[in-house]
Amino acid sequence: QNKTKVQAGEDMEADGGGAFKTVILVGGPSKGTRFRPLSLDSFPKPLFPIGGKPMIEHHIEACTSIEGMKEVLLLGFDEEEAFKPFIKEMVEKYKVPIRYLPERSEMGTAGGLHNFESEILNTPLEAFFVLHCDICCSFPLKEMLAFHKSKAASSAGGGGAVGTLMGSTVKAEYAHHYGCLVEDEEHYLTHYAEKPTTFVSDLINSGIYLFSPRIFRHIGEAVARNAKEAELPEPVDFLRQSWMEIVRAKDQVRLEQDILIPLSEKKLVFVYRNPSFWRSIKNAGSSVYCNDLYLNMYAQKNKAMLAKPGNYNVIGNVIVHPTAVVDPTAVLGPNVTVGANVVIGAGVRILNSIILDSANIKARACIVYSIIGWNCIIGQWARIAGEMNPTPDLYLNKQRKGICIVGRESVAAPEIVVSNCLVMPHKTLTASFHDEILL
Repeated sequence: QNKTKVQAGEDMEADGGGAFKTVILVGGPSKGTRFRPLSLDSFPKPLFPIGGKPMIEHHIEACTSIEGMKEVLLLGFDEEEAFKPFIKEMVEKYKVPIRYLPERSEMGTAGGLHNFESEILNTPLEAFFVLHCDICCSFPLKEMLAFHKSKAASSAGGGGAVGTLMGSTVKAEYAHHYGCLVEDEEHYLTHYAEKPTTFVSDLINSGIYLFSPRIFRHIGEAVARNAKEAELPEPVDFLRQSWMEIVRAKDQVRLEQDILIPLSEKKLVFVYRNPSFWRSIKNAGSSVYCNDLYLNMYAQKNKAMLAKPGNYNVIGNVIVHPTAVVDPTAVLGPNVTVGANVVIGAGVRILNSIILDSANIKARACIVYSIIGWNCIIGQWARIAGEMNPTPDLYLNKQRKGICIVGRESVAAPEIVVSNCLVMPHKTLTASFHDEILL
């Protein structure tokens, strides 16, 4: 049966020239723990606004601009109801069918693709994109597609390649946080190491892939291999294995470790080098730095997205929702996004921050390197401040250093200072706090 499905996929590739789909891996509740407190109250991380749009709208906007894009599929194990209003809005806006496919459990990044192979290949396709939801970049998908086509056509044996992944360059000291890539002079992936303990490369996996339908043959082989291993007793090394490695189910298939490593050994994947910015959105505070990247992109390519000085003071790149009310004496920017129905009082100063819908920032308050949650109230003369730390290392000398985050419907009393803190939802703060997690 698997052979028949694979053969059908290969036939579809031959017949589906110019037809594409996109699969966005959106995860689910257990994947949002590092995004707390913003992911609490059952708010899906993929819908968190960055750069004035839900996180995955940037993905959808990019892939729907590709000619021949037939459908966008969201794969995850969140409640489908949480995505329905968003999907309806995106279909109306971008005029491409979008569906949510719920996984029965956490199946791994390739396991979900395997499970929904028939949905992905229900029409003839030339290729399909796979995007992780928790990344921020300019999404140069058109350029990546052109690169893949040119390499597959010109490289020796290129017809056997099953895909292209996008690589981005990072500082060498942070490369070990990511999957590291080694490519040859023809841009074939020759080695892949997931979060290595020693330096391998400063070129990392960006979480963006373009696959031929033939990738399902290799995913099927990995599924069969895992199933065979599951039948054998396996000793557990509690000293060397992480808890996640011990409890990981055998039916989980990881795109990175279980698929890319074998493919790199066979030289079946190309590496497309990202020409622009890239950042992972693993924790809530990283949203502020990603917000800055998107606002800078708008300043270069879509200035209409940005607020202009006029009724209030703007410094640098700022987005203000049309329904927000901002006092003329307030000063916003740089790198500020203000959501719907926000009220900002007289003399307020906000920089490098995200203010979510319906928050109320009272007169003379100061917000710096912070995220203020939905329906929060920040009192007069209060100061909410995080510490700039754009590195992947959130803890320095066992002390958290990063964005200050105030959870949904919390209240900060007038004249208090809250610095470098995580504030859980529905808290009322009547005193100053520093370097704490406020439960």
